[in-house]
Amino acid sequence: MTKHPARKDPKARRTRREGLRTAGIVALAGAAGIVGTAAGVKYLRTHDIPQVVQLSALVVPPREPVQAVERTPSVRPGPDAADLMERGRTAESRAEHDVAFAAYEAAARRPADEPPPLPDRLEALARAAGAVDRPGIAVDSLRTALFRLEEARDTSTDLAAHHAHRARLLAALAEAALANGDVGLAVRTAAEAGEAADAATSAGAALTSLLPAQARALAVQQQAEGVRGDTAAAIRAGERALDIVKRQSGARSPDAARRMEDLARLYARAGRVEDALALNAEALSIAEEDPNVDRSTLVTGHNNLAEAWRAAQKPDMARPHYRRAIEIAQEGPATAADAAVPMNNLALLELAAGNRLAAEKLFVDALALARDTLGPEHETTARLRENAINFYKRIGRWDMARTLETPETGG
Repeated sequence: MTKHPARKDPKARRTRREGLRTAGIVALAGAAGIVGTAAGVKYLRTHDIPQVVQLSALVVPPREPVQAVERTPSVRPGPDAADLMERGRTAESRAEHDVAFAAYEAAARRPADEPPPLPDRLEALARAAGAVDRPGIAVDSLRTALFRLEEARDTSTDLAAHHAHRARLLAALAEAALANGDVGLAVRTAAEAGEAADAATSAGAALTSLLPAQARALAVQQQAEGVRGDTAAAIRAGERALDIVKRQSGARSPDAARRMEDLARLYARAGRVEDALALNAEALSIAEEDPNVDRSTLVTGHNNLAEAWRAAQKPDMARPHYRRAIEIAQEGPATAADAAVPMNNLALLELAAGNRLAAEKLFVDALALARDTLGPEHETTARLRENAINFYKRIGRWDMARTLETPETGG
């Protein structure tokens, strides 16, 4: 088990992680956001909000990874590793993430000769660490798991299984590294995961068994290359990820739709407007056919397609989708806050069309909705407030801009 790094301030860490995972939508001045990959993430946390003025892109500089240090597990009385692992799995099934983390952490400290194998225990610990927002622990655990896996390579009688396991661990490490802000390590390990998957295939492993690890690694590579500003590399990774997910889950599966939306944002960033439109339209079509689709997914789909039409400079095609996104969001209290983003984006469209009164109402309504449902300190509220301030400055309403800039009155 590796020595845990000093735990940073949770709020600062969460901000950095969410910044990396935020999916940008085409901004008014051409600013593009970061591609999100995690499935099932809340709409407002995975979609950036275009700004009235262009913002500087947030890029986390690569840093050299710190080598994991082996620590000999101490033998203690109490439950053995197998019992602790079962306790962790039960807690995970109940979404009791803190309990699962504690159980897996205790299992990882048990002697290495206890079943199940230590790499499996460390992999479970890394998964639980990610669920409780401790990506540094996940990174260290996965590094150690890979080290122990390589130690056993010479005695392994099934090289295909060995390489497949290594591909899975490397894909998980790439994901954890990205969440931990280490973009360089994420890119390197994502590439290594692909190489390990190829080695497993060459050794006789079934290709279908490797698809999840390959898709996971490519999704990380797509996101990391987007953060580094290499849109072409991100698109290549995104196209391969979409192809794999289609083979794994089906061409019109919800997973495929999410990959389409991610890739569409990259196409938009690269100026491939028609390609972005086609993918966003297909993703929305898949969502509308799904009887189990949640309301937030439909809001996302309509908003994304509207953004693609806005980028294509066809506002009359964009407006109906913005309005439909707002309507769907307001159908239930659980998604009411989701309406703030399409409101904001429709305001940008109306502003560009010269409809200042309509734009002002939408900016103000979006800010009020976010303030009331998310709170005045929420990241989304702050971005919407900034947009409203910039709008008033742009039209020369300095009194209103100053009012919003004052914490006591601006929300």
